[in-house]
Amino acid sequence: MNSQVKNKLSFNIISKYRTILMGLAILSIIFFHYTEDCVNMKYNLKPLIVNYKMYIGSCGVDIFLFLSGLGLYYSFKKNPDIQSFYKKRLSRVLVPYLFVAIPAWFFKDIIKLNLGIAQFVKDLLFISFFESGSKWFWYIFMILVCYLIYPYIFHYIDSSNSISKMLNIFLFFTIISMMFELYNPDFFSNINIALLRFPAFFLGSFIGKESYYNHPIPVEAGILAVLAFALLPLKATSKILLSRYIIGFFGIVLFVCIALVLEVLSRKGIKILFLKAIIEWCGNYSLELYLTHVALRSIMNSVHFPTYRIRYECVLIFLSVLSSFLLKKSSNSIIKKLGIM
Repeated sequence: MNSQVKNKLSFNIISKYRTILMGLAILSIIFFHYTEDCVNMKYNLKPLIVNYKMYIGSCGVDIFLFLSGLGLYYSFKKNPDIQSFYKKRLSRVLVPYLFVAIPAWFFKDIIKLNLGIAQFVKDLLFISFFESGSKWFWYIFMILVCYLIYPYIFHYIDSSNSISKMLNIFLFFTIISMMFELYNPDFFSNINIALLRFPAFFLGSFIGKESYYNHPIPVEAGILAVLAFALLPLKATSKILLSRYIIGFFGIVLFVCIALVLEVLSRKGIKILFLKAIIEWCGNYSLELYLTHVALRSIMNSVHFPTYRIRYECVLIFLSVLSSFLLKKSSNSIIKKLGIM
C-alpha cells in the first residue's frame, strides 16, 4: 500500500521542479520576443517562428505567475508574518527593478525621445501603463500587486472549499474584464495584458495548497490536458479575453506535463545534469533575466541594432546573461545592507 502511494504522481512535483520550470519559462519568453521581432519585421518567417508566435506566444508569463502563486503559498504557510512577507518580497522586486528601470526610462524618455521629467516619472511609477498602455515593464507592476494582495488571497484559498473559491475568483476577474471591455475599451486595451493574467496567479496559489499537502494528481486531470491542446487553435481568435485564457491554460498544462516527464525520467534514473544546471541557473536568475532582456531589447532596437537579426539577438542574450548576474549581485548587496535578507 505504501509503495503504491509513493509511486503516485502528486502536485508536489511542480514545487520539486519549480526552478527548472521558471528557467524554461524565461527562455520561452526570450524566444517569444525573438519571434515577435521577426514577425513584426517580416523577417525569417519560418513555420517554427510564425507558429510559436501565434500559438505558444507569451505563455511563459502565465507560467511565471502560476509558479509565483505556488511558491508564495509555501512561503506564507511557513511564515505567515505579513510585515516580514512584504519586506522580503517587495524588496526582491523593487530593488532590481529600480536598478534597471531608472537608467532605461531615463535613456528612453529624456535622452532618446526628449519627453521630459514628468513622463519619466509617470513611466517609472507605472502611471503611463494605465494612461496610454505603456507596457515596457508591466510584469513588474503586476507581480507587485500580486504580492500586496497575496496575504488576503492566502487566507481566502487556505480555508475549506478552495475549489469553489478558485472558481469564484476566476468568475470575478472574468466579469470585471468583460465590463471593462464593454464600457471602457480603451482602458481595457491598456491593462488587459495584466488583468487577464490574474487567474493564472490565483490558480498557482490554489495548486500551491495541493502541492504543499502532497495531494495526488487525479486521473481526471488528463481530460484537462487534452482540452488544453484541443482548444489551442482557438487562440487565434480576435477575442482577447478568450485568447489570453486559452494560451495561459495551455501553458500551465504544458509545464505541468514537463514536470511529470522530469519526474518519470528521474524515477528511471535518467539524468540530464548539464542541461538541468543551465536551466536551473536561468530559473534562479529569471527576474533579473526578464528585466535586463526587455530593457536591452528595446534599447538595441531603438539604436538600430535590430534583434530580429540573429547576430544582434546573440549579443542581446549574452548581454542579458552578463547583466543579470551583475544585477542579482548588486541587488542582493543592497537588500542585505537594508537588513532584509
